[in-house]
Parts: sequence; C-alpha cells; structure tokens
Amino acid sequence: MASSTKHNIAWNLSSNILPLLVGLVLFPKIISAYGLERFGMLSLIWALIGYFSLFDLGLSRALTQQISELIGKNKTSHEIAQLIRTTFIVMWVLGVLGGLILWGLSPVLITDFLKITGELQAESIYAFSLLALSIPLIVHTAALRAILEALHLFKSASLIRIVLGVGTFLAPYLTSFISPTLTSAVVGLIVTRFLVWLLHIYAVHRTQILAFTSRRFDIAWLKSLLQFGGWMTVSNIIGPMMVYMDRFVLASILGAAATSFYVAPYEVVTKLLLVPAAIAGVLFPLFAKQWEQD
Repeated sequence: MASSTKHNIAWNLSSNILPLLVGLVLFPKIISAYGLERFGMLSLIWALIGYFSLFDLGLSRALTQQISELIGKNKTSHEIAQLIRTTFIVMWVLGVLGGLILWGLSPVLITDFLKITGELQAESIYAFSLLALSIPLIVHTAALRAILEALHLFKSASLIRIVLGVGTFLAPYLTSFISPTLTSAVVGLIVTRFLVWLLHIYAVHRTQILAFTSRRFDIAWLKSLLQFGGWMTVSNIIGPMMVYMDRFVLASILGAAATSFYVAPYEVVTKLLLVPAAIAGVLFPLFAKQWEQD
C-alpha cells in the first residue's frame, strides 16, 4: 500500500507541475497576443471558472468519501452505482443553476463592479455570458473525478488533469491566432472543458462501476452526501473568495490592465500549494476507506 500511495502522490504532483511549466512559457505569449487589458480580463475568466466550481456544494468530495466508505464496508456494486447516479443528477442541476447565475450576473459584474467601458465592455459581457455554458460541465466533471479518486485511479485522473492544466493556457494561446478576443479565448476554454469531460466519462466507463442497474435517483443518499458536503460548501465558498477576490478588487480599482502585472507572479507563488495538495488528494480516499476497516 505504501508503494502505491507514493506512486499516486507522484502522479498527482506531476499533473500540477507540467501545466505550471507550460504556463510559465505561454504567459508572455498570451499577454503579447491579447494585450494587457484583455489578458487582465482573461485572468478574471480563469478565476470565475475556479470560483463557480463551488456549485458542486462539496458533493464531489462527499462522493469520494461515500464511495470509499462503501468499498470499505464491502457494500454491493448496486448500492455504489445508485449513489453515483443520484449524485450525478443533483450535480447536473447545480451546474445548470450555477451557469444561469453567472449568465445573469455577467452584465452587472462587467459594468457596475469592474466598470469596464468602451469596446471591451460588450466583448467582456458576451465572453462572461458564454462562459456560463461551461459551468454544468465543470461541476459534473468534479463528480466524475471523485469516482476515479475513490477507486485510487490517480494515474488516469492525473493524465486528464494534465490535459486540463495545459489546455487552460494552450487553448487561449492557439485561439489568439484566429482572433485575439475574449470570445475566442472563452470558446477555446469551453472546448478544453468539453474534451476533459469526455475523457473523464471514458475513464469512469472503463471501471465498469456503473455497469450495474439501479434507480437513477434515490433521495435516501442525499442526506449523507449533504451532511458531509455541507461542511465542504463552507470551505468552497470562503476558499475561492480568498484566493480570487483580490484580482477582482484590483481590476475594479486600477483597471483590468493592472491585473496582468499581478496575476503571473501570483500564480507562480501560489502553485507551491500543489505539493501538499498532491499528498492530501491521495490520502483522503485512503483514510475514508481505512476508517471503516481499521
């Protein structure tokens, strides 16, 4: 077990390091392609993607914990499949709700809070509204990743995370050759998220964990999910706010261009958190399983 845990941590760590290196190379090229002001807005788009992941209400973490416990208790595959299908439905609903909220808030966020004016205002509102389409995919992808982590398939999860991490920087860079606008950057990010969602679907399908028939929705599972997920929701709301709010405040006071000078070094420094995150991500489902057995 110790050997496999070390390997899983190594995979988790590598999935964060490679995108970081790609980001270091592409950041100057993206800034050059889009200009300081648009890059500043693009950094806010990256932040919104991270923040609106809170609409999983902690259910992805709860799903990892619940599956791990059920495996530890030697529960039937039928019960596990029912838990997963119930969580999927709830998280699709939450994702759609999050997307609608972002779509509705976009004009207020751009005009009243960030005070973007001129040609960039209409472009930003359209880009932020378009970004709302990706929120359901982001939330459901979190549920799919939770399954892979519960099954200790960290190699598959890490390889997909590398695609996501690299695509987050590569997609806006490549779309800048077509049109260096926020709209094209967002389209690139949505395509990346869709590809990552498909890869997660494929990886989960290969586990055969959903090959067992069950009811698609069982409200009995919601209580335990929400009980654990509720505490995670508090963390999911406060955590991203502390991580991302500074760049929104900076943009609203000094303008989007000023954010460009702030985001690049900030991203490099905060990526040091990838070391404890890589370890914690592996140990969490392991502890949840061992809790029932020992």
